[in-house]
Amino acid sequence: MAAIAGFSDVFGFIALDRLFTAHITGNVVIIISSFIYDTAGIISKVLAIPLFMLFAAIISAIIEHHNYTKKILSFWLILEIFLFIALMVAGVTMIPGLEVTSFTYTIISMLPICAMAIHNTLLRTYLSKLPPCTVMTGNLTQFIVDLTALCLSKLPGKLTPPENSALGVKRFGNVLSGFVFGGLLSTFGFILMGFFSLIFIIFLQIGLLVHLKNVDIV
Repeated sequence: MAAIAGFSDVFGFIALDRLFTAHITGNVVIIISSFIYDTAGIISKVLAIPLFMLFAAIISAIIEHHNYTKKILSFWLILEIFLFIALMVAGVTMIPGLEVTSFTYTIISMLPICAMAIHNTLLRTYLSKLPPCTVMTGNLTQFIVDLTALCLSKLPGKLTPPENSALGVKRFGNVLSGFVFGGLLSTFGFILMGFFSLIFIIFLQIGLLVHLKNVDIV
């Protein structure tokens, strides 16, 4: 989950004119800074916020109505895969000839926003026991807290059991590593393959789909 989010966020920033897809904070910063700096393609950053909210609301409503079933989970994961396939096809065939301010470019750039709305909503519903996999500030802070506690575990009067600290280091370290791995894969993939590099995130998502089919989470 973290690798997919890292790939999508970095890819959007590189390939879609600094559009953050996996979390909204970066888009809010760019929108506010546009009052000072002339930022081309600001419409996509503005549109991303209400579209993300709308998609997340629709997904949440459907999940609430149908309950937490593997069938519905698989549906959303497959839709996420197809959204990135559509982005790859559009990126290869259409984006090279488009201006970032054009209507068509803006619509295409919303495909990963919808995909990551699915991703984030699944993390807050089906996979709520996982640490956040799209925004890393809180994860990094918790990793540092747990690592510090683990390093000081031999001191007298230590409050946190070392096994708890070690579990936290592993848990949050894995998420941080996954996000960085996805971001690096996106960067070097785009340098070498352009929009064809989206095949990597598609493979990651297919792997996730297969894995979750074999895991008892509902």
